[in-house]
Amino acid sequence: MDTVELERFRYHIATDRERRTLTQITNVAHGFTERAEPKTPESCARYLLSRMINKKGEEGLKESLHQDHPALTIRSVQHLGNAILVRFDQNFRGVPVFGAEATVELDKDCGLTSLQWDLGCVHPKSTIAPDLSDVAAIERLAKTLDADLEIKEIGPPQLQLFGGRHCAWHLVWHFFDVPALPYASDGSGQLQPHSGIPVSDFLMDAKNGDIIFSYGKAFSADLSHAQMVGRCEDDFSRRFTGSKIGPSYKLHDVARDLRTHDSQYSPIGRWAGQLVASPRADLGDSRRGAVSAHYNATRVTDFYRNHHLGDMLPRNLIGVINCCDSATPADREFRNAFWRDEKMWYGQVRSESGHLVSVARFLDLVAHEITHGVITVTSDLIKDGDGGALHESFADIFGVIIKNHYTFGINSDPKRWDWTIGEGFPVGGGCLRDLSDPGRLNHPNHTERRLKMPSEPERENHENGCIPSKALHAAVTAEASTISSEDWIAVIAKTMATLHRTATFADVPVQLKYAISTHLGESRRNLVGDLWDIIDDAYQSVGIYAFATPRVQPQSLLDRSS
Repeated sequence: MDTVELERFRYHIATDRERRTLTQITNVAHGFTERAEPKTPESCARYLLSRMINKKGEEGLKESLHQDHPALTIRSVQHLGNAILVRFDQNFRGVPVFGAEATVELDKDCGLTSLQWDLGCVHPKSTIAPDLSDVAAIERLAKTLDADLEIKEIGPPQLQLFGGRHCAWHLVWHFFDVPALPYASDGSGQLQPHSGIPVSDFLMDAKNGDIIFSYGKAFSADLSHAQMVGRCEDDFSRRFTGSKIGPSYKLHDVARDLRTHDSQYSPIGRWAGQLVASPRADLGDSRRGAVSAHYNATRVTDFYRNHHLGDMLPRNLIGVINCCDSATPADREFRNAFWRDEKMWYGQVRSESGHLVSVARFLDLVAHEITHGVITVTSDLIKDGDGGALHESFADIFGVIIKNHYTFGINSDPKRWDWTIGEGFPVGGGCLRDLSDPGRLNHPNHTERRLKMPSEPERENHENGCIPSKALHAAVTAEASTISSEDWIAVIAKTMATLHRTATFADVPVQLKYAISTHLGESRRNLVGDLWDIIDDAYQSVGIYAFATPRVQPQSLLDRSS
C-alpha cells in the first residue's frame, strides 16, 4: 500500500507571537461569527482544524482527507476548567487510521488556544479490501495465541489502517480486549505473564494473517441516597454515601457514579460479583475492605471534580474487592491491584496477625488505578514503549498528588510531600517506587538506564515510568518555581489529557510548556519564560529533550488584541 508516515503538527497561541497563523486561518474574530452555523465547540473546532490543515498541512495530507466527507470525525468533547478539548479521529473511506488523531483546544468563548495533529497521508488510490475475512482472522488469532483460547472469547475485529511507527502501512484487523498476553516486539511469541490477568489488543495483517502489533491493556433499580458508616482497614470510622435499595443498604453512590462490588475470591475472568450490601447503614467492622475501597474512591473522584476535572473521570466507576486469579494460592493472598475492563480490581495481603487486608487501604494505589481510567478517557495512551511508561508515570504522579492533597491540604508545598508510591505494600516494608529518587530502589532514573524487558512488559512500564516521573518531580519542587501546587496540578492534568495516543517522552515537556502558557494567562505571563526553563532543565536532567518549541516572548504571550 503506497502510503507515508503520520504527519505531525503542533500549534499553540503562546508561540504565535504576532498572531500571524491565527489571522491566516480565521477571517474574523474567533473565526465563526460570519458563518450561518451555530457557534458550538464542535463546529468551531472543525472549522479551525480545516482551515489550519488547508494552510499548514502537506499536500498529500490534504488529498487524503478529501477522500472522505468527513474524513475527521469527532471522538469526544471535554471541558477542563475554562478549556474545551475537541478530539477528532481520522478515517479513510470509512476505515479508521490507527493512532491518527487531531485535538483542538478552545477557550470558553470558542477561540483557538492550541491545535495538534498526527494524521496519515493515505494514497487516494489505496484499496481497502482485506484478503482475510473477519471470521478467518478470528480463527487465525485463536490458533496463534493459545489452544485453550476459545473463539467465542474473541470479539469481532475492526478493519483499520496501521502505520506511522517507522514501518510500512498495513490494512489490519484490530482485535479489542482479547483475554491473552501480547506478543513480544521481536516476534519471538507471547510474553510471559506478570500480573496473571491478561487482556490485550492485537493488530493482524489483513493480507497474510501475521500479528504486526499488540499491546496489553490491564493496568496492573429504585435508588435512594443514603449516608453510611463503617470501619476501614486502618481501623478508622469512615462516613460515605451509598444507596438504600429495598430493605438493603448498598455501596452505590449515584451522584458520583461509583459502586463497590465483592468478587468473593472468584477468578477475575469469571467475575460475577455483586454490590456490597448490608441490612443496616452502619457496617461496623464487618466489611473493612469494602469501606476502604469505597471511601478512597470517593476521595479520588472528589479530588478530580473539585479541580474542575470531572469530565476526565470514567463513567460508572466500579471497584471490586477480594479479587484472585488462577494462580492465587489457597490462602487467597493476591498481592495486586490494577485497572481492567473499566473497573478497579483490588487483591488482598496477609497482615502480621494473619488476617487478609485489602489493597484498597492504600489511597495512593486507588488513585493510581483510577488515573489509569482517566487516561483511557482522555489521551488513551497506548500501553507500549514510551506510551506504557507514561501511563504508569501519570498514574504514579496523581497517586502522589492525591495522597498529599489529603495529608497536607490544598496548596501545600510539594517539597514537603511524600513522593513514594505504595509505602508499606511490599513484603518486608518499604515502598513500590520513589519518584524523587528512583535509583535508591534500583529503578531507572535516566533514559540511558531504561529497561528493555520484552518478557515482563508491566514491570518495564512501571519502572521506566520513573524516568519522566523524576523529571516532573524536579520541575515541581524546583527552588526557582514561582507557582503553587494547585497551578502545577492543573498544568499536569491538562498535559496528561492533551497528549496523543502515540505520545513519547519528548512530547511531555512540550505539552507542559503549552499548558503553563495557557493556564497562567495574561496576568502572570511574566513567569512563563522562567518556568519553561525549569521544565527544560528538569527533563534534560533525565535525558528527555523536548521537540523544538519556539522561545516565548513573555511581553506578547496570549495577547489577543493584535
